[in-house]
Amino acid sequence: MELKIGVTFYDDHGDRELPTPEEVRRTRRTVTIRADDPALPELIDDALFYAHGNVDSDYRWLVQAARTLLLSLERQGVTVPNWDKYR
Repeated sequence: MELKIGVTFYDDHGDRELPTPEEVRRTRRTVTIRADDPALPELIDDALFYAHGNVDSDYRWLVQAARTLLLSLERQGVTVPNWDKYR
C-alpha cells in the first residue's frame, strides 16, 4: 500500500538526517511512500514530538506540518499511537 503525505514535514525530517521513508513519487505538494517502509515509525514518532508542541514558538509552521502529516496518515488508515489526546 502507498501513502501520500505532505512534503513540508517529510523534507524537514530528511534534512535532519533521520531515517526517512523512501520516496516512490513526488509532486510539488506531496510525497508518496510505501506503508511498509521500515522508516515510517521513525517519521511518525518525530511528527508526534513536534505535533505535541515540543518546540520553540519560531517553529509553529513545523508543528502544523507535523499535525497535517499525522492527520493525512490517519485518513489513509494508518494507526497513529498517542495522537487522539493531543488534538
